[in-house]
Amino acid sequence: MSVGNKFEIIVIYNGASLPLEVNANQALQAVFERALKLVHLENAPGNLRLLDMNNNILDLGQSVTAAGITAGTRIQLRAPAGGG
Repeated sequence: MSVGNKFEIIVIYNGASLPLEVNANQALQAVFERALKLVHLENAPGNLRLLDMNNNILDLGQSVTAAGITAGTRIQLRAPAGGG
């Protein structure tokens, strides 16, 4: 669903696919924080990151649009490969 600058993406965590509404202009840092709350990990270890489906770490300083995220985009919430 897409309304104005808001649309839904899919956050994948531990095999679960969860919908999350985002604003195209918000920073990925806000998306990351909301994703942690979505999976009840507000106090998660500092090694969790947002990754695209190619396992690239997303820069939390950029906007949703700058990261190329559009309606239906799937992102992952997990520790990057290699534990880094």
